[in-house]
Amino acid sequence: MEYLLGEACGPSEQAEVSKISRLIIAGNSISEGTPLALREEEKKASRKYGYDSSAYNPAPTTHFDNFLATLLPSIPVTLIPGEMDPANVSMPQQPIHPAMFPRSRNYAAMPDAIEPGWFDSVTNPWEGDVDGWRLMGNGGQPIDDVFKYVDGDERLEMMESLLRWRCGAPTAPDTLWCYPFQDRDPFVIEECPHVYFVGNQPRYETVVIEGPVGQLVRLICVPKFKETGEIVLLDTDTLETEIVKFDVFESIS
Repeated sequence: MEYLLGEACGPSEQAEVSKISRLIIAGNSISEGTPLALREEEKKASRKYGYDSSAYNPAPTTHFDNFLATLLPSIPVTLIPGEMDPANVSMPQQPIHPAMFPRSRNYAAMPDAIEPGWFDSVTNPWEGDVDGWRLMGNGGQPIDDVFKYVDGDERLEMMESLLRWRCGAPTAPDTLWCYPFQDRDPFVIEECPHVYFVGNQPRYETVVIEGPVGQLVRLICVPKFKETGEIVLLDTDTLETEIVKFDVFESIS
């Protein structure tokens, strides 16, 4: 957070950080919840319909809401839900409800607004315009589900294949849960994006591919921040990418 606010770097890096126009969180912003331990007398108490509200741990959501509320006065945030987030399991996942963010929701747009607010809780998968570029991305489930049945781990090649097939989730609804649609398939890619990113991948990878009529698309595998400590910076002038890695400094005794 300090890096994004320009509080953890020198003057030259602060000038570069100040150019960041939007933060996109590509799924799994909240870790899988762990219920609170119950005391013996609470375990013996009867539960209504098998649910015990005292076992719910609101701390992860509260911490995340505080994190967003600290960033939002300085930088807009697009929040894409992921597999572990408090959203519906079936694809396409609906935006995480604003009630989960009592502080951050003050920066969201009004229900009838045309333009998104500074806090933009969106669907998974998501398409949107950022600084004149067409972005398309998801929280990682469509790609991860494909590799349950495919040998190898060439993530960029699979992302390229999905674009050429014009199908954002080829294993839905067979093994990737999705909502049943009658009129249209929401996973059909109707417009070619400038940038296609997938979150929660094992490692950072990127490449530029060329379409059948000469269109160029930047593919980005966004790594899991929890495991790698890496964020991806996208230059909206050139669509070049850069990795920033955070680590814990260990002094040598």
